[in-house]
Amino acid sequence: MELPDRAPDVVVDTPTLPQQALLYRLCGDRNPLHADPGFARAAGFDAPILHGLCTYGVVAKAVTDAVLDADVTRVRSWSAKFAGIVLPGETLRTRVWRDGVRLLVTATVVERDEAPALSDGMLHTTD
Repeated sequence: MELPDRAPDVVVDTPTLPQQALLYRLCGDRNPLHADPGFARAAGFDAPILHGLCTYGVVAKAVTDAVLDADVTRVRSWSAKFAGIVLPGETLRTRVWRDGVRLLVTATVVERDEAPALSDGMLHTTD
């Protein structure tokens, strides 16, 4: 997806919690990549990583809150590609471009020099 050649219409910074990945264990997720530092290191990461589904949801909520006045009934569809990892406690910077009934979205990690987190995000609205 090609983004417009202009500044985004909206930029939202959303912090994640250091313990955010552990909340998924309460929902039955037992993947040690999200909770065990030794396992994460063996998999090539410096620390346990945040679930992709969490990143996906945090960004969708940030866009819905900032652009659609938190009205989830205005969301027709939402899609994005995972472009990198997020560590629990990092801040996601979400950029949104309005394009008719489509909102074009990217998300990066502030603490790692805008490392990509999500790309090719598209939220279709009912408006």
